[in-house]
Amino acid sequence: MDPHQKTILADDFGVGFTCHYLVDQHGFEDFGDTNYVIKHMLKGKALLKKPPKKRGAAKSPDFIAVDGLGRLHVLECKGTQSSRTYLKKAMEKGRDQKLNISSTRGTFKTSMVGGLYVPLHKARADAELVFLDPEPNEELIELGKLGRRTIANAVRRVSLSKMLSSVGLWQAATTVFDGTTEFIDPRFVRDIKNFGLRFAGFELNSAADRYEREVEYRSFEPRGRDRSQLDGYMTRLKLSVPENITDLFSKDVISEKGVLPRSVVDQWIGEALSKRRRKYEVTYQKKIVYENDRAAANQPLYKEAHRKIKGSWTESSEAEMNLGKTDYSSVTTGQGFSLEIERRRFE
Repeated sequence: MDPHQKTILADDFGVGFTCHYLVDQHGFEDFGDTNYVIKHMLKGKALLKKPPKKRGAAKSPDFIAVDGLGRLHVLECKGTQSSRTYLKKAMEKGRDQKLNISSTRGTFKTSMVGGLYVPLHKARADAELVFLDPEPNEELIELGKLGRRTIANAVRRVSLSKMLSSVGLWQAATTVFDGTTEFIDPRFVRDIKNFGLRFAGFELNSAADRYEREVEYRSFEPRGRDRSQLDGYMTRLKLSVPENITDLFSKDVISEKGVLPRSVVDQWIGEALSKRRRKYEVTYQKKIVYENDRAAANQPLYKEAHRKIKGSWTESSEAEMNLGKTDYSSVTTGQGFSLEIERRRFE
């Protein structure tokens, strides 16, 4: 693989695995790109002394996140396939941190860097995901003065906007982001049922209370290293949008001038999360503390432990769905959007 492509893939893994871990193990619900939250959603409210930098200690963290308890977290994601140097340093600095991630004072519950090392094929080293506390960020201190609720609402709106865009409803995404239909055809959002959803290829599944869209394709791929032998595969992708999305994008909500009140968006998001939020138990490995090195000799370093958290995302896999040899996985966000992918061989 081209080195540039490897770098991009490592970065994507760094973001994806880190965020998935926080959703699964700590009940995180929404992630908002920090620059988007600061520049757009909080425009006119956040007074920044300096523009955010792209590199170095003053660089804005990747995300501001909100968990199932409404707490705010600052997150920077790193990923690499070629070096563990910075991850080793991170482990040294953060070795005494608790697994539930140490808390910080103020508006933000935690401020962290998540680093993922993905070993190359046949490498002896194992993959690692590490968290540590970074240095305080000046602009986030200023942002924190706006209050937790204001920031959390902005993060959730950014999250909704990106989710709408990812399923093909970019007009609706733009409206949530800008709060207006000034730059788009208002019909696509003032009557999303007959315009936006239909144009994007969604159809209503009344039994599931969802609008669904499927993409399916077939391919022939080499059988292992023997490129002379090809196997056929069918890959199916299903995108689902909650039916009540039409409550948000309608003529009753969006004015004739194309204005979508942010208070209405915040209410819709809050109701969606309340319906899906639940408490559940997770299993993790807890570090065992021994009195001294002698007591720790030849003893296990970790033990299995359990804790309950509150979150709104759900997942399922091929084993849970009892699909046999079919590869299947699905995830549903706290706001009710879902992604399903199924892959199987065909003769």
